[in-house]
Amino acid sequence: MKDIAIISCGQCGEPLPQLQLMPGVPQAACPNCGSKKQHVKLSLFDSITMKVRDTLTGVVRNNSLPSKEKVRKKFFYGSDERKITGDYVYKEREIDRDVNRYRELVCEESGEVLRDIDEPLTSHTGHGTAKFKTKVSRSDGDGSES
Repeated sequence: MKDIAIISCGQCGEPLPQLQLMPGVPQAACPNCGSKKQHVKLSLFDSITMKVRDTLTGVVRNNSLPSKEKVRKKFFYGSDERKITGDYVYKEREIDRDVNRYRELVCEESGEVLRDIDEPLTSHTGHGTAKFKTKVSRSDGDGSES
């Protein structure tokens, strides 16, 4: 933080030396008019630096198709927090069912590419929400499984 102090005579406005703000220094009379009144103007300046992280997400739908097939394209562009480390990466992801395309680019904030994938959507299995789900067998209390 930076501060600026300007001292002037409270009577005639003559600039006074900065030393008069120091503790233990007696207040001197104005050399111009002899007044001991003072006008002190303090200005404080500070700065803050912050990174703006934004994202753009969207979905393209075809409402003439059945419910599960309406979403034709999903996209995500922008900063995303990594759950493992808590830091941020830049990510671009496009899922396009009409042209059978999955594209993902993930970069560190420094620009280093962590992942660059461009493949048919039908080949993109076993990742994220495309992971296979395991069946959980339930017991109905009598020891037999259903």
